[in-house]
Amino acid sequence: MASLGSFQISSTQTALAIVPLATYTESVDTFRAKHDKAHGKWPSHINLIYPFVPPSQLTSAIACIKHSLTEDWIGGFNVNCDSLGVFRHAKSATLFLQPHETSAETLIRLRKVLVNSLGCAENEGLHDGEYRPHWTVGQSAVTDKSVEGLKDKAKGLVGVDWDVVSLVVLKRRGPGGPMDIVERIELGPVIQKQAPEKQLGWLAEASSSPAALPTPKNWHECYHYRTDGDCWEPFTASDSKTATISEVVVSSINLMVEEYAAPFEERFPLVIKALEKLQYLSSKRSSILCLQEVSPEMLPIILSHPAIQELYPYSTHSLESRLPSHRNQISLSSLPFSRYHMKFEEPHKASVIIRLSGTNTTIANVHLTSGLTEEAVTRKTSQMIVLTRFLEQNELLESTIFAGDFNISTSLATIQTAIEKGLIKPDTAQNLQSIIDLDHWEDSYLEANDSAHDLDDEETGEDGATFNPQENSWAAMSRAPVDRRPQRFDRIIYRRNGLIKAVDYGMTTLSSADGKFASDHYGIFAKLQIAEPKPRPLASLAYDMSKVQLAEHKIEIVQDDTDISELLNAYLPTDEDRKAREKALETLTAGLNQGNSAESIILAPLGSYALDTYLANSDIDVLAIGSITSRAFFDSIIAHLKSIEGVSNSSLHLINSLVQIVEVTINGIKIDIQYCQAFELLEAHWANLQTPLKKLVFEQEVVESLRPTSLRPLNTYRDAAYLLNTMPFIDSYRTAHRLLALFMQRRGLYSARYGYLGGIHLSLMLNRVTKLAAAQLDDHKESSPSTLSPATLVRTFFGHYSNIDWTNIAITDPTLPPRYSEKRCTREPVLIPCLFVPSARPNVAASCSRLSADAFTTEFSAARDLLADGAWSRVLRNSSESISDFLNGSELFIRVHLSLWNMHTTPSSDVRSAIGTLEAKMPSLLVALSKVEDMSSRVWPARFAQPATNADVNMDEASGYWLVAVSPRHDEFVDVTDERKKLIHGKVLSAARAFERTLKMAHALDAERSFVQVEVVGKKKIWDMGLEIDGRDWPSYAKQDSGSPTTSTATATQTSRASETSERKVEHESGSSGKGKLRPVQDIIARIKWDEDYEVKDFVVGYEDRFYGVMEIDLASWKTEQTDLEFIPSHRIVWIGRKGGAKVWDRRLRLDRVFGSGAKKAEE
Repeated sequence: MASLGSFQISSTQTALAIVPLATYTESVDTFRAKHDKAHGKWPSHINLIYPFVPPSQLTSAIACIKHSLTEDWIGGFNVNCDSLGVFRHAKSATLFLQPHETSAETLIRLRKVLVNSLGCAENEGLHDGEYRPHWTVGQSAVTDKSVEGLKDKAKGLVGVDWDVVSLVVLKRRGPGGPMDIVERIELGPVIQKQAPEKQLGWLAEASSSPAALPTPKNWHECYHYRTDGDCWEPFTASDSKTATISEVVVSSINLMVEEYAAPFEERFPLVIKALEKLQYLSSKRSSILCLQEVSPEMLPIILSHPAIQELYPYSTHSLESRLPSHRNQISLSSLPFSRYHMKFEEPHKASVIIRLSGTNTTIANVHLTSGLTEEAVTRKTSQMIVLTRFLEQNELLESTIFAGDFNISTSLATIQTAIEKGLIKPDTAQNLQSIIDLDHWEDSYLEANDSAHDLDDEETGEDGATFNPQENSWAAMSRAPVDRRPQRFDRIIYRRNGLIKAVDYGMTTLSSADGKFASDHYGIFAKLQIAEPKPRPLASLAYDMSKVQLAEHKIEIVQDDTDISELLNAYLPTDEDRKAREKALETLTAGLNQGNSAESIILAPLGSYALDTYLANSDIDVLAIGSITSRAFFDSIIAHLKSIEGVSNSSLHLINSLVQIVEVTINGIKIDIQYCQAFELLEAHWANLQTPLKKLVFEQEVVESLRPTSLRPLNTYRDAAYLLNTMPFIDSYRTAHRLLALFMQRRGLYSARYGYLGGIHLSLMLNRVTKLAAAQLDDHKESSPSTLSPATLVRTFFGHYSNIDWTNIAITDPTLPPRYSEKRCTREPVLIPCLFVPSARPNVAASCSRLSADAFTTEFSAARDLLADGAWSRVLRNSSESISDFLNGSELFIRVHLSLWNMHTTPSSDVRSAIGTLEAKMPSLLVALSKVEDMSSRVWPARFAQPATNADVNMDEASGYWLVAVSPRHDEFVDVTDERKKLIHGKVLSAARAFERTLKMAHALDAERSFVQVEVVGKKKIWDMGLEIDGRDWPSYAKQDSGSPTTSTATATQTSRASETSERKVEHESGSSGKGKLRPVQDIIARIKWDEDYEVKDFVVGYEDRFYGVMEIDLASWKTEQTDLEFIPSHRIVWIGRKGGAKVWDRRLRLDRVFGSGAKKAEE
């Protein structure tokens, strides 16, 4: 690869090196602390390039290196330091660990690739022109006696052996300061070690080239049990009779290797019994068995059993195979396969991967690092990334099943305990849950059990546990680093919207009638359907109506010649607005490229701005396409943006959501920036400036040159570009799009965050209607009008989607052939597939619930009927009327109340994170409510406030409400009886309480600065509050973050504060209280009622009676409904205390032991 710029390898401020994990350096670092003067300034390392490039060229150099590694060096490799070496200088000597000859050759070849990528000579930066890889461990005097003495002390360090999967970039912290790791450059999956066969058995068959990517030719055939010879022999491919596999049954069992366990010979019959029972699932199907924690002593017992030989005659191992550790994985199958063994950096951790012969169906046997600590979570995450990347590079990810022991704690109680014990940070707890991100993965347990994990499950995260110390005697004997709560460690997962779908799932306890267990884990199994891949060809850039199969896609066109442009004039962007947007984008492009001589960034418009369907109040969405990594871009973009004239620093926000986004406002124009690393596309763009980007992204050579990690963000732009390139009647489409967007905004349907529709949803829905209608016109062109008016598209849209069966119909582009990813997940009642995959969200409507679909049908039907009478203005009635309809439509509401105080001292990022967390969780409440039969629910996608607080222009305490309307589903055959209403009320109350618990466990909603309450209230109480839309920007009242943009992720302050929450709670109960505003009594009562740490029966209320002074009443008997005869206003409450104990809240003393507010120090 030619260099992108001119680099000099001359700076001692930076270095490119290999830094082993701490697991491998502990003894070396102990030695270095005594004998190496660089200890503390340099981590244990082997330099590849030092000196390296000047800091100013670092970003560009990294981009060049990464691109070169992609082309010339893909794959990790092994390094074995098997001897000591010495460099003698004039007055001293340097002792180092010396890589084995094979390892040294690999490092030399790697350095050559690296320096060539920078356009430098191979000997540049070297003292004498020769590169000698070494790991420095100490220095001594130059005399032979001193050198030999130090070597004698260091001989125990020889033999350090590890797998290199990444390089690190080091940068010096100030003059003479330590070298810090500032970037990691991934090499890809580890290639097996070159080791003698007697050491690694079948692992020694792996490719010996450390620079080769594991491809199908590097895989090896399985072993086959031959009944005629009663032995396991290597399988030959010629013996295979491949057939299409439509279903597969996968089982996974952790067999347990523990000293206290009973002999395996005694436990194994229970395993066999369970496997034999599963055969009813496997008739005429393939069966896979994934085993974890298989010791060398277990292997012959397993492979010698007649049932194994009959049910699973193909194996990753034979009786002669030597297992590399005490805890191994083996996979067995009823069909032949090829196999690959992927080793992770951590000792004894690996994944056994098999691919069924003649297919792409792949099963990865997984056993991730155990434990719930910071390091353990990091290792789990790394292992999943390495494994996923390997499968993605071999184009197997969409057809791979992951089965095994993931060792991911699922009990929320356990996770909370780990935080309180300081084992993990709150941020790490969130990372733990994202190791298997359900936006990308499907879990067989959740897919096959649609009722799993309801919000009203008292033991959240413990349902379906496969490791249960409360029931399993072996599990009860295991060491418990945190607690003994049940965990769902074992899983069978697969890529979401890929080729695989779970149709059945089950668990076997592997136990006998007398209560004996085979393992501390339960076994799991899943029956999975496998679809044949149907690759989608690159989309044509011309709309071809002949591609539309009208027999399969009928639509009723509702002709209407009404001129609807007058309804939109007040909401359209003016010429001045358009010019302002163009100027803002020009300013942004110039600012991002300022000073970047080695790489350029181009901006591609997205969404409504790309389609020219935006309204005057719309934001601009853009995709920045560059050559540097996503991490480097988001780390450096803020500095670029701050230097741009017209940028408001307070508007800079880094949003760490499913797709990372930077929000910025330039001269009043709000812009959301996404990023895509696509060096190949940049090269093609600058080489073919005459080809518009919207066409270039569909050229086959360009697309095929991009990695999936580049295509994923780029496909967001390709979706918009394809719509532009293929849309018939584009002007009518744009006008109709604007009116529909305005309608959805006013009717409370335009918010993807709340599980409704957003711009991309509307674009794809209207795209389908427009193309179907155009094709139908073409098919009847002799008897039909030759054009489609905007009014016709709007009415046809409402007519089509008011009658659609959301649960069975996918909203696809009718000009594109169906693809395998359009099959529906049971938890996705609305399916609107993106046009191109891979994508961050293959189903853009994944957050929609059944209740969302009901709301769409209701609103679209009402609009259809209004337009049938020509009432166009009624369709666009103002938002206040729509809100009034919402509040009048139900007798019962779930009211979610959020209060934040000390706003002036709270970082704005904390405020933004609190609001974002609550709103992001709202769809989960609707999902829970959707499981209540005969009930309709709907959330209004906005925050409400009471008029008095909404008018506060200098608030230090913010209070807002979110409302979910709940009502029985009305039909002419069912009477809404009082008994039915009572039943619904109870189920709603249960869901509301569970949702409140979920919110309170989110560390972004810090109990020290916020209060969350979820109540079920009547319509009258809502109307009495006089609620209106909260127009305040809460973060603007908070303390503005200094030095960096606000972000939706937790800050370090939040992390430490959340970890101390339980300690502060004890302090409040014991008598200390903070200074400041006293929390209102309603908050105190709500906390006591809903916080599980309190019992309402333990408290009494002291209230002011008009005739008798202060009187007492049990808090449980306190009436809060104004219609109740015993109602007493809350402002008459004087104090709240424990029965026979101390007061926890006192208005007169300004005492608050519940939250710690107020100004009075508690004294007993």
